[in-house]
Amino acid sequence: MLSWCARVEKDLDEILEKGELQVSGKEREAQLSTQFRDIATIVMEKTINPYTRRPYTITMIEHLIHEMHIAVDPGLTSKEQALAYSFWDSFKVYCR
Repeated sequence: MLSWCARVEKDLDEILEKGELQVSGKEREAQLSTQFRDIATIVMEKTINPYTRRPYTITMIEHLIHEMHIAVDPGLTSKEQALAYSFWDSFKVYCR
């Protein structure tokens, strides 16, 4: 039976060899949720409702993202994703 240190060393060697780290489902879900929220925040900061001249709410932006069936890509930054998608076509918006 391997000691705790030996198991950690074995796991680290495997990570260094394969270049991958296994992430649990809960960790991945938390990361994607945070990134999703960051994307929505960036979009919210850059748009205003042309009729009210007020920013769209974060909830409205999140609903739009869900309606558009946009998936968060963990390989890209939140800013890259927020600026890459065509949110601007779905909302009648003015960019700040």
